[in-house]
Amino acid sequence: MSLERLVAFVLALAMPKPAVAADSSGLRFVAILDESLDGAKRSSSSAEAELMRVMLAAKLELVDEKQSRELRRVTDVGTLISGVVPEVVTTLDADRIVAGVCRLSRITSDILPSTVLRYSAAVEVRLIAVDSARILASLRAQGEGIGHDREQAAANAARAAAVVLGKELLEALKQGSGRLEIQVTGVPDAASGERVVAGIGRIEGVWDVRVLQISRGVSKLSAAASIDARGLALAIDESRSSGVVVTGYSDRMVKAEWSAARASGLSFVAKPFRRVGEESGPPWVEAALSSAVAVELSALGIAPSDRFPESGWALVTEGSYRVRSTELEIDFLVATSAGVRLASTHARCEAASLSACARASSKELVKSLEARLSAGLEPFAAAPLVLGGPASVSESLARPLRVLKADVENLFPSRLAAYMSRSVGSLEVSTSKGLRDLTLTVRIPKFMKSLTTRFGAMAPGDRRELPVAVVLDRDSVSTHEENLPVIVAIELEYDSEGLRFRHTLGVSVVLYAKNALSWTEPDSIAAFVTPQASTIQELARRIAREVASTRRTDPLGTPVALFRGLGSLGIGYTADPRNESDTLDYLQYPEQTLSRNGGDCDDLAVLYSAAAEAIGLRTLLLTTPGHVFVAVGTGLPVQAAHLLDLPNSGERLVVHDGLLWIPLETTRLGQSFSLAWLAGSDEWARWKDADDKVRIIDVRKSWTRYPALSLVESSSARAFDFTALAPLVTQELDGIDERRSEAVSAELGRLESSSKGSESRTERSRLRRKAFFQARVGLAQKAESLLRELLEADAGDEAALNDLGNLKFVRGEIAEARQLYGRAVAHASKATVIPIRLNAALAALADDDEREFGKQITACLDAGAESEILALATAGVPSPGDRGARDLGVRDLSVALITAIERSGRAGPSWLRDLGTTSSNSGALALDRYLHWIAE
Repeated sequence: MSLERLVAFVLALAMPKPAVAADSSGLRFVAILDESLDGAKRSSSSAEAELMRVMLAAKLELVDEKQSRELRRVTDVGTLISGVVPEVVTTLDADRIVAGVCRLSRITSDILPSTVLRYSAAVEVRLIAVDSARILASLRAQGEGIGHDREQAAANAARAAAVVLGKELLEALKQGSGRLEIQVTGVPDAASGERVVAGIGRIEGVWDVRVLQISRGVSKLSAAASIDARGLALAIDESRSSGVVVTGYSDRMVKAEWSAARASGLSFVAKPFRRVGEESGPPWVEAALSSAVAVELSALGIAPSDRFPESGWALVTEGSYRVRSTELEIDFLVATSAGVRLASTHARCEAASLSACARASSKELVKSLEARLSAGLEPFAAAPLVLGGPASVSESLARPLRVLKADVENLFPSRLAAYMSRSVGSLEVSTSKGLRDLTLTVRIPKFMKSLTTRFGAMAPGDRRELPVAVVLDRDSVSTHEENLPVIVAIELEYDSEGLRFRHTLGVSVVLYAKNALSWTEPDSIAAFVTPQASTIQELARRIAREVASTRRTDPLGTPVALFRGLGSLGIGYTADPRNESDTLDYLQYPEQTLSRNGGDCDDLAVLYSAAAEAIGLRTLLLTTPGHVFVAVGTGLPVQAAHLLDLPNSGERLVVHDGLLWIPLETTRLGQSFSLAWLAGSDEWARWKDADDKVRIIDVRKSWTRYPALSLVESSSARAFDFTALAPLVTQELDGIDERRSEAVSAELGRLESSSKGSESRTERSRLRRKAFFQARVGLAQKAESLLRELLEADAGDEAALNDLGNLKFVRGEIAEARQLYGRAVAHASKATVIPIRLNAALAALADDDEREFGKQITACLDAGAESEILALATAGVPSPGDRGARDLGVRDLSVALITAIERSGRAGPSWLRDLGTTSSNSGALALDRYLHWIAE
C-alpha cells in the first residue's frame, strides 16, 4: 500500500461520523468559535464550520450568514462564555448561542513519516440561552487529525473534534426537554392511532413520541418536547396532519379528540354566493352566507384556504340566493374541487333573521357532509382534478387558466452561467377569465432552489408563452457526475375573481453530468475555457515570465512559450473514441486536464485556450469532423502576414475578423511549436473551404452567450518548474526566424534567376515582389532603387508609389511617405484605393494631422472598408522603445478613429463607438506593421 493510500485510510478511520438527531428543536441557533493554531489566532474556524454542518444535519435551524456576522460585530467569544449577553442581542437575533474556543496543537510522532503531520484539537463551548443569558450546558471535546501539511492536519483535527462536540450538544438539547402526556378520544383503529403518533412526531420541537395506550375510548401518548403544553396544543391544532382536534390542555397534558374530517386532510375554499334575479338584498348578504358555512366547516376540523385547491382532495363551498320581498331563497352547495356534489340544502329565510337562519342551514349542510365523509373518500378518488378544470356541477368551479403546452430542454451544468440570462423552455397558457398577479415558480429538487418569475395580468381569452428560467445550484452540480433524469417542478399561481389559484406540473428532463457537452451547440464549449481559475492564472503567468524581454514584443513569443511550457509538464494526448456523428461529448475543465496530466483533442485545446486567455491572448477553437484544435491570436492584421509566415504569406494562417491567427495542433504538446503549427495549418487547409464541416468558435464572442464558470475546485498550488523553459523558447523563436529568412532569401534568388517575362505587366509584378522581399531582409536601399526604376518607367504605378511610401514610413520619413501616398491615391484603381488610403491615414496620424487622418478614414468607410478599420481599431501589438513617429498608443489610435467619425458628422459602426473606453493594451503600436504592401 502506498503512503498516500495509507494516510487516506487512517484519516477515514480517525474521522468520527456525525450523529443525526430525531428532529429539530424549533429554536434558532448560532455558533461562534475562536480557533488558534499553535497559539496563533486563525481568521476562520474549521471546527465552527463542521459544527454548523452537524447542527444542520440534525435539522436545527441556524441564523443566516448576515445575522451571524452582525452578532460577531456586537459581541465576542470571551464575553459570551463569561455569561454576559449584550443588551443589543435579543431573541430576534437568535434563541441559543454556542460559543467557545478551539485550540490546535501539533503532536510529535516517531511512527509517521516526516511528510505526514499529526495535530490535536481541544474544543470547549457553552450553550447559552439568549433571553435569560443562562448557560444551559458546558461541553468539551477532543479530536486528532493527520495530513500532508500543517493546514490539512489541523483542519482534520478540528473537524473530528467538532463532530464529537455536535453529538454531545444534541444529547444536551434532548436532556433539557420535558415529557408531556397526550390523551386522544375516539381513535377508531390502530392505523389511525399510528397516524396520530406520526403527525405529532413531525411537529417542530417534539423529539420523541411514545404510545402508552391505543383504544376506542381514550388513547394515551407521551411526547418529549422542547415546547410547553400550550405550545404543543397550538402546534397540534395548526399541523392538522395528526387528524385530531385539541379540546383542552394543562401544564403537563394535552387533550384531543379524533376527527374524521380533519383526518381526511381536507381544506375548503369559500366562494362568494351569487345573487339570482333582479331584486337586490342588503350588501352584507353574500359575506354573511359564506361566513356561516365557513364557521361550521372549521368547527368540523376542515381548514379554510384562500387558494383554489390544487387537487381533488379538497372542498369548494358556494351557493346562490334570490330576494323575494322580505324573504330570501338560498341554495347551499359543497362540492369537491373537481366538481362532484357532496352535500346541498335549500332554505327560506326571513331577511330580519337571516343570520340565525343561515347558521342553522349551514349546520344542516355540514351534518350531511360529515355523514358523506364518514362513508369514505370515494367521491374524490372517482373524480380526480384535471389541469385546466373538468366539466363540473358549477361552471364557476373550473380553473380559468389552462396549460396547453410545456417544453423544457435538457440541462447542462456547464451552462449554469448561461441559464442566468436566458430561458430553458416555455409554457403556453390560455385563460377564459381575467387573471392578476400571475407567477411562475420553478425548482429542481436537490439541484435548484425555487425561482419565481412574475408576469402580471392576463385578460379573458389571452394566450401567452411564459419563459421558464432556471438557476442551478453551483455546489450541487459541481459534484454531479452522471446523466440523470430529473423532474422540473413548475408551479403557476394567480388571482381570479377573488380567489388565489395554483397549478403544479412536472416536466421530465435529463440533467447531464458537469463535464457533458452537446455538439448541437458547439459554441457552448467556451463555457469550459476558464482563464479565471486560479490554477490556470498562476500557470500562465509563470510561463509568460519566462519569455526573454527582447522577445516579449514578438507576436510569436508568448504563444511559443505557452505551448512549450504546457508540453514540459508531461501532459499527454489520449485518443477520443467518440464517433463523428455523436452529439454528446465528455469535456474536461482545464484544471482537470492538469491534474490528470492528459486528455483528448478538445481537452488539450481548451487547456491551451484558457492559459492563453488568462494572459490576454485571444483564441479561437476550430472544429473539423471529429476533431478540435486551437488558433492563437497575433493581434496583426491581414496585411502583416509577411511578418509571420513564409514567402507565400498567409497559407499557414487563419484569417478571422481581419486579424491573423496561428492554428496549433494541441495534440502535439511535448513537441515543438513549429511542428504543432504545421500540423494545425494542414488540418485547417484541408477543411477551411468546407463550410458545412468546419466551424470557427471565437472564445470571447462565445462567452457572451456561454460565460465561463468552473465547476471544479481549484487544486492546491502545483509546483511548476519552468527554469529550463526560457532557453527552449528563445531557441525555437530563433529557429523560426532563421527558417523565415532562409525562405525569403530563397525566394529572392528565385526572383533574381527567373527570366524576364515577355509582358511588361508580368515583369513589373516580378520587380515589385523582388523589392518587397529585399525590404524584408534589410536591403532597403536596393528595394528603393528598384521601385524608383519602376516609377521612371511609369510615374503612375500606384503599387510602386505605395510600397516606396511604406519604405519611407518605416525609416521615419513621414513627410515623403505622405507625398507618395497622395500620388498613389490619385492613380489608384478600385482594387488598390482602400489599402493605399489606410496607409495615408496612418502616415497622417503619425504626423499629427488628425484632419487628414479623418478624411482618409471616412473615405475608406464610404468605400466599404469596415473590416479593415476594425482590424486597425483593435490592434494591440506593443513596440519596444520610446514613442516616435511610427509608434502610437493603442488608446490614441482608438480615440483618433472615433474623433474622425464624429467630425465627419456620421454615426459610424457601433463597434467603433464602443472603443473609446477600453484598450487591448497600454503599450505603443509599431504602425508599420499595419501598412498595406502591394507587391503583386
